[in-house]
Amino acid sequence: MKIVIGTKIKEQRQQHEWSQQTVAERLHVSRQTISKWELGKSYPDLELLVALSKLFAVSTDELLGLSRRPVQRPWWQLLLRKRSRTDMTVKWYSGGAGSGTCCCGHN
Repeated sequence: MKIVIGTKIKEQRQQHEWSQQTVAERLHVSRQTISKWELGKSYPDLELLVALSKLFAVSTDELLGLSRRPVQRPWWQLLLRKRSRTDMTVKWYSGGAGSGTCCCGHN
């Protein structure tokens, strides 16, 4: 298993648009330490791994490359689930006792 924490730290740092110096100051380590982690020359200890997780608001599993973030989909993709090219299911909840009609004219 390849250790990918350095790549993940760099990705998270860049997503937050932080410099290595900024991350280093927040973790009370040197900028060179962050650089070594990102280059895979060394790794954070467990306490710093947890601190990184909190700083970036991601799980330690994600930093270690053990899990993936769920793909964010637009809300309408959760409602429309394509079964085939011609058949599509529309799901909705109605608060009343009657039956509703969707925008396609189906009951």
